[in-house]
Amino acid sequence: MTDATAPARRNGAAKTAGKSGTRKTTAPGQAVHGVAQPSAIAAAPPPRPVFPFPAIVGQEEMKQALLIAAVDPGIGGVLVFGDRGTGKSTTIRALAALLPPQPVIVGCPYGCAPEAPQGLCQACAPDHEGHKPKTARVPVSVVDLPLGVTEDRVVGALDLEKALAHGEKSFEPGLLARANRGFLYIDEVNLLEDHIVDLLLDVAASGENLVEREGLSVRHPARFVLVGSGNPEEGELRPQLLDRFGLSVEVGTPEDLETRIEVVRRRDAFERDPAGFAETWAKESDKLRRRLVAARRKLAEVAVPETAYRRAATLCMALGTDGLRGELVLVRAARALAALEGKREVGDAQLRRIAPSALRHRLRRDPLDEAGSGVRVDRALEERPAQTRGDAEADAAAAAVWLNAGLAAALFAVDPAGTGGIRLRAPVGPPRERWLALLKQLLPAALPLRRVPAGVGDDRLLGGLDLAATLRRGRPVAQTGLLAEADGGVLLLAMAERLSPAAAGRIAAALDSGAVTLERDGLTARLPARVGVVAEDEGLEEEAPPAVLCERLGFCLDLSGLALRDLVALPLEPETVAAARALLPRVQAEEAVLRALCAGAAALGIASLRAPLQALHAARAAAALDGRRQVGEDD
Repeated sequence: MTDATAPARRNGAAKTAGKSGTRKTTAPGQAVHGVAQPSAIAAAPPPRPVFPFPAIVGQEEMKQALLIAAVDPGIGGVLVFGDRGTGKSTTIRALAALLPPQPVIVGCPYGCAPEAPQGLCQACAPDHEGHKPKTARVPVSVVDLPLGVTEDRVVGALDLEKALAHGEKSFEPGLLARANRGFLYIDEVNLLEDHIVDLLLDVAASGENLVEREGLSVRHPARFVLVGSGNPEEGELRPQLLDRFGLSVEVGTPEDLETRIEVVRRRDAFERDPAGFAETWAKESDKLRRRLVAARRKLAEVAVPETAYRRAATLCMALGTDGLRGELVLVRAARALAALEGKREVGDAQLRRIAPSALRHRLRRDPLDEAGSGVRVDRALEERPAQTRGDAEADAAAAAVWLNAGLAAALFAVDPAGTGGIRLRAPVGPPRERWLALLKQLLPAALPLRRVPAGVGDDRLLGGLDLAATLRRGRPVAQTGLLAEADGGVLLLAMAERLSPAAAGRIAAALDSGAVTLERDGLTARLPARVGVVAEDEGLEEEAPPAVLCERLGFCLDLSGLALRDLVALPLEPETVAAARALLPRVQAEEAVLRALCAGAAALGIASLRAPLQALHAARAAAALDGRRQVGEDD
């Protein structure tokens, strides 16, 4: 399948025109870096004046959270809930206008940063090697994601104009591409449709947009500060999306008369003379901009003492927050706040100031406590810190979970297709990321590894008609789907709990037969698809991947209860797994082993024969890991 993002020969596309030093402009619809520029863009209206950030009255918690996110975008974004007409969108746009212009590689549709080669898109990465790319400085973008937006406009899609007119397969970037290294703003975020939420969850977790649709396979950076606003009276936010926001703030209408008068006075002055009002606040804006730049530069130098780590952990334990994201965000936000304040070390003052914003949206509901989440955080801050976990039995249980997770990764790496796969139940965080990194380390480098994004269509999962190639050649041309591309390797399912039963059924059929049958778009084909599946499950207790898929996965891991301290190094080496893969075809199991596995499954009430068969594959892989050709009782 052709990769639409493969860098084309530029023939000097980035060079200046003539000797004047002016850069060539790109016409709408023209491809840059093998990627079509949006063709529906007419002459843009002049930019609207932006209200100066320092002139915003009150709303100190919201302004503090946005400034912290600007200093350290890795914190994860800001959620602003509260009354209408309280300056939410005004403050967000004011912050973007306050930030200094950022360097980008000229001609890149994703605005890649020239100083960060590890975060470049597929087009810029090859060109970045060996020479310094041409750069420019552009304002930080604020991209609105409106309600009712369609999936193709969010992630990008096939450029139909180029496909129909020229038979070319070209990718037209979407809103996520425009938001890279900027802000993605969603007003009324709690009213966003579920399938769009699924897309955002996947991109927010990985920092890149993976597009598998319409014959395209595109991967580009999509690192942005996600900012959402809304009114809680209009509906709640899905817990998975709520957890993606690093900070959550509550805003309200000012209750004192003088503040309300000052808000109206400043807004009226701005609307009457935007340029003059901005000039009045220019000195304050420049002062705050210099403070932000200095904080970004000094962020890495701010130390976090052991006492701060312990204070953050004990506070999260006292509040019963799920996972480790609370501690991580709390520490990072406190470090950014310390950098803004010119401090060299995180202290208790920074933790106390940022704790309500970092933790209020991570608390479980307590039917016996009617206090608001912010009040509960304040109350926990005043209480004596709880003792850290010291229960030896609990520590041993957590260590056993992590050890078993490492063993499952090794067994799966030895025989992905035979064991079926792994259901990995864990929220986004260090345990899941550490385990996935371990698995990738154990798998052979040449093994196909394909990530299936949330909401993938049949045309990319199974394969289908290659529209551009069909139009170019005048006859039906098939394109290979992800299942066939992963033959002999691993299929990584993002947000498997949101996988549709239909898509799960198609994957299950491939697991059963080791092949994918294509009967669509006038095409008939049967391609090998011997794969193992890793189903990432970050759902709540009542959410789970479809049963038709789960019953075909040989392992089920639950890492949700692990803490950072439990993630110790495991004695697993890629060389050991490679030797076991070579030995596996020669490993035998006696009749007694088969009888024991079948009897064990029957005793546990497991009717399906898949379970003992998967257990047999796992036992053979365990014997191979141990360098033996015979399955033993311990296996």
